[in-house]
Amino acid sequence: DSGTLNMNNAIGKVGSVYLPIPAKRNGLGKVQVKVQGLQTLDAMTDNEEEIKTGSVVEVIEILNNEILVVKPSGK
Repeated sequence: DSGTLNMNNAIGKVGSVYLPIPAKRNGLGKVQVKVQGLQTLDAMTDNEEEIKTGSVVEVIEILNNEILVVKPSGK
């Protein structure tokens, strides 16, 4: 293992919102998710409403190999 973060490992993972994520991909928030250790990563959502700090989210996609696309998690 090179120690390089493989973003695809984040798909399907559940994490928590660290900085609010604006609705409908209108900007970036931050999410803390355990991928090869705890990471704080940029995130967007297609959700109709902002996802607030502390909310539980699930990673559904990776954009440009660097930005997580998340949705509120039912878990």
